[in-house]
Amino acid sequence: DHMAFLKVADFGDSIEVVVFPKTLIEYKALIQPDKCVALRGRLSFRQGEPSIVAEAFKELAMQSHSTTPPSIPREKEESLESER
Repeated sequence: DHMAFLKVADFGDSIEVVVFPKTLIEYKALIQPDKCVALRGRLSFRQGEPSIVAEAFKELAMQSHSTTPPSIPREKEESLESER
């Protein structure tokens, strides 16, 4: 099974994101270079450096000017929590 190590960035900084095989299979279409996404995950420290272990991704619309961050539907959160 494949997993991915990503570098995500905004205009100020970047952080490594670890994507385990099950999450990679589910969200592979969204995990593309230069694609604008929101992600949900948990903070981890690997070799003393912060990283995010990805749990879910959501595509962001480029034309949106909303200042409210997108949310992942509650039923998706519940299914992710039951997998733990």
